[in-house]
Amino acid sequence: MNITKSSCTLALKCVIISANLCARLCTGYLVYAGWVSSTIGRWPFSNLQVDDYNLKGKAMLIRSATLADLNACLELGADSQTDYVWQMDNRRENHTVTIRFQTVRLPRTMYVRYPCSRDDLLACWERGSTVLVVTNKPKTAESATEMEEETDAGKQAAAPIFGYCQLDAEPWHKTAWITHLIVDRPYRRRGIGTALLKASIAWGKSRGLERLMIAVQTKNYPAIAFCEKNNLIFCGFNDHYYVNRDIALFFTLRIGGSSDRSDYPVYVGADTNGSQIGTDF
Repeated sequence: MNITKSSCTLALKCVIISANLCARLCTGYLVYAGWVSSTIGRWPFSNLQVDDYNLKGKAMLIRSATLADLNACLELGADSQTDYVWQMDNRRENHTVTIRFQTVRLPRTMYVRYPCSRDDLLACWERGSTVLVVTNKPKTAESATEMEEETDAGKQAAAPIFGYCQLDAEPWHKTAWITHLIVDRPYRRRGIGTALLKASIAWGKSRGLERLMIAVQTKNYPAIAFCEKNNLIFCGFNDHYYVNRDIALFFTLRIGGSSDRSDYPVYVGADTNGSQIGTDF
């Protein structure tokens, strides 16, 4: 077989070009994989000791959720009960539209189903949504033997989840959205929801966001009272927000930037002076 010098040179150049191309592709893949890993790995939320909110004498801990926590989150009871609702009155006269919300007492207690699907929690978590959970504060092992025993026990029974919230950032208008804020029914009215709200505010501030937003149903009065109790301000509504056609109320809280509250919209006829019923959170 006759192989000329020019053929060898051409073959060698092809090998070098192919090697460089493979190296660039591998480098690009590693950079992309690192970005995906850092995104899916969630914002590094440091554990927040919730010592002010004790549950049966045990201090609580707020931390980023792990994959194993998500199934436990979906098992939590998200429905609620209420004796009050915000009733909307929408009137159009000539060129004027008047929308009024009034607190109305119901003739009997209403069972309120949670309007949002939580089945996509895993998908949202994989896309980069932050999920914070409230669980028991772990004990501090005094010896290596105790640490090994606690590790073995943890494999048999995972720490219970009492509540969680899902957070999403919209950097283009510097807003943090609380997509879900759930506290299991047996553990409500113990400060867990307030602790999750404080953690959400810290999360938003750490990303340079300036507002916190949350949507609640007009008939979920415990959630409305929770928002008002924690100084969130009613800022709008959407009557096509939920798939079950419940009206969504939007509440906001400024968490960064200017402290001037004059930029909050004022809605004529929004009556929020009803009886303040204790929140279920």
